[in-house]
Amino acid sequence: LVPDSREGDVKRAVEAAQKAFPGWSALPVEERSKCLLKISELITKNLSHLAMAETVDNGKPIAVSSTVDIPRSAEN
Repeated sequence: LVPDSREGDVKRAVEAAQKAFPGWSALPVEERSKCLLKISELITKNLSHLAMAETVDNGKPIAVSSTVDIPRSAEN
């Protein structure tokens, strides 16, 4: 897992976010909540893989990634 983002990647991400915003912001809050809760569920389900990616990306101990960083992401 090696980050390999370039300026074009960032540009495409911004464009995708701008394109998605009108539809997302028009959803009722209950629907947005369901989507965010599903993301939280998937983060928790994939905790070990995400923790390893976080460790490789940031060089922090796997114990910190798996007990603090990724769980915090799921809670937010």
